[in-house]
Amino acid sequence: MFDKYAMSIGAVRVSAKDPNLVWVGTGESWARNSVGYGDGVYKTTDGGDSWMRMGLEKTERIARIVIHPSRPDTVLVAATGPLFSDSPERGIYRTTDGGKTWTKTLYVDARTGGADLAMDPQNPDIVYAAMWSVRRQAWTFTSGGPGSGLYKSVDCGRTWRRLTAGLPAGELGRSGIAVSPARASRVYAIVEAKSNAFYRSDDSGEHWEKGNDSSNDVTWRPFYFANVVADPKLHDRVYKGGLNLSRRSPASAAVTAARRTTATCMPCGWIPGTPSSSSWVPTAACTCRSTAVTPGARARTCRSGSSIT
Repeated sequence: MFDKYAMSIGAVRVSAKDPNLVWVGTGESWARNSVGYGDGVYKTTDGGDSWMRMGLEKTERIARIVIHPSRPDTVLVAATGPLFSDSPERGIYRTTDGGKTWTKTLYVDARTGGADLAMDPQNPDIVYAAMWSVRRQAWTFTSGGPGSGLYKSVDCGRTWRRLTAGLPAGELGRSGIAVSPARASRVYAIVEAKSNAFYRSDDSGEHWEKGNDSSNDVTWRPFYFANVVADPKLHDRVYKGGLNLSRRSPASAAVTAARRTTATCMPCGWIPGTPSSSSWVPTAACTCRSTAVTPGARARTCRSGSSIT
């Protein structure tokens, strides 16, 4: 349905109020040296039969989109921006008129762009953003810098302040964020730092507690594997894509492989309106679905490609 437009996709978001309203951010933000670039954001109001480009053409890479659940004309976009050069065309952008006009509400510097966004499902005025200082060259790659960090807004993305309490000191790299739909004060983050680690907050991001920092499923290549998904019904359960689909065990900091695959697990997510036992996990070679009573305990391949072992 999107064959006429940019084929590198960084983000897709369906409106909670109207399933025919879908936003797509072009340009992949998982920063391989072969990564493709995009030409802005698009939306459809008819379930994908037709698409309109809605601006941000020079951002090149969109990492995440969030839509206000009751005011769908209010949309926030995390733009990673160009990987190979400095550019002001990056940061967190906000529209309140369905994409006719945009305001850049969070900008750090010409090397630091938006890597993730998460909206509080119970209070959409609360939004979290991860900013990432990054530079890719043909011969090298730098993930991290003084501009990287986690931010919070309490006015639906109009203004932002940086979060620091309990987070690692020094320069940070890429981070991924998730808010628990079961308990919105519970926020998870995977943070790239001198010591990569999982973090948890129980007061809406004001203070953070360090969790697992030893599992390869947590620490390995966070600049590629920084996608965190909270279980919709169990606040103590969170998933992370990587070399495996990994699950944080309830009431502990342990991280285990929920499913080992012969392919790399990239972003994963829940099917809206389904129980927490049903989830989708795109991998580098296929799409898999878990339908087990215990989420993630069993998966099957839904599209041809790499097998699940």
